[in-house]
Amino acid sequence: MVPDARGAWFQTGIYSAYFYTDDQHDILGQRLYTRVSSYCDWLSNLTNNDVQCYQPKPPSPPPPPPKNICGNRGSNFTSMLSNNIYGGCFAKQGEFPWEGLMEIYSSTTGATLQYCGVTLLSSNYALTTASCLTLSRSAGYSHIIRFGMVNRTDSSVIVNTIARGYINSRYITNGILHNVGIIRLTVSMNFNDNIQPICIPNDDSSLITQANTVAGWGAWSLDSRYCGNESTSINRTTSEILVKTTVPVINNILCQLYYPSFNTSLTSDTLCAGTDANGASNVSDWATPLMVANANGVWFQTGVMSAYFYTPQKTILAQRVYARVSSYCAWFNTTTNGEVQCVAVNGTLDTETTTPATSTISIVGSATASSTATVNTTTENKPAPSKSNRIFSFTTLLAIEFLIIIPFIF
Repeated sequence: MVPDARGAWFQTGIYSAYFYTDDQHDILGQRLYTRVSSYCDWLSNLTNNDVQCYQPKPPSPPPPPPKNICGNRGSNFTSMLSNNIYGGCFAKQGEFPWEGLMEIYSSTTGATLQYCGVTLLSSNYALTTASCLTLSRSAGYSHIIRFGMVNRTDSSVIVNTIARGYINSRYITNGILHNVGIIRLTVSMNFNDNIQPICIPNDDSSLITQANTVAGWGAWSLDSRYCGNESTSINRTTSEILVKTTVPVINNILCQLYYPSFNTSLTSDTLCAGTDANGASNVSDWATPLMVANANGVWFQTGVMSAYFYTPQKTILAQRVYARVSSYCAWFNTTTNGEVQCVAVNGTLDTETTTPATSTISIVGSATASSTATVNTTTENKPAPSKSNRIFSFTTLLAIEFLIIIPFIF
């Protein structure tokens, strides 16, 4: 017998037989019971319905699994998808609660010099590019960081700053590859519907085969097909409201073939994404995230914008280059003392937390002309690509129509 969820007791069987050995007559473990629920009709007919079988109350369903520690949106966004920065729409408050904005400005005049994207990875750490981090700490420059708003003029949110910056050691100043930086925030962030961390995947292979989302405050034009009653056919150099759009992730080889004069060989640590009409711009979209939700609606960042292409006429073309953030899981873990860990797309933490993939250049305090950078001399295990792996030779470049790649250089 056993009680149901209400506490009512039910008989499940009646003891019918037991097992024992031939020699010792030892009673063993198993006993046979007649299963009484098999005789409900017989019991009812025999007793003229005085005895009837009843349905026990089923047990309560198990509680839902806890929400991911990252990649969750507020209750206002039940859909895991965003509707369809160029050819985009305005984002809503809390739609991308991990995306923030770093405003870099002149320390003397107060004039804004550059906007850079930052994405929240935990309460204390955020992701940006090494180039934006370097610029923010340059002599004569100051900065502020804000999370929790879609309108960049919103003065109600908490103002944050860089307590310490970490630049991936494989990044070469003014370069394209390994353009990744970690920010330790001065003020620890409290999470709410408008402020949440995003997940970093330890394996993004299932995420980059589908359309990803980009969002930024840079040059934009609204897409009349997706934006409802919002004004359309507007082109501006910057937007006060966060603008979003969806873009395809393009194979690196195809990306390089499309732009043969781009003389940096793309590697497995980079992603290309965009179309001729949709994608991040060359104004104020630096370091903005490439991101996508998994099947359960948990959001992952797959890339951070590192470079864009344009012709001599400065027409924005299809591909933008992103640092592939899943390539830096061990570095994130080591740099943040385990606070930032990569997550499997099915929701488990990455347990590979041993040797970091790269060493770190750490920037502390305000940068001045005489400031010095502390270099942690952890060795890196990943060899640099050999010259034989480059796709295009210098001779080839001379024979191809002139095209320019602009990294985020300062």
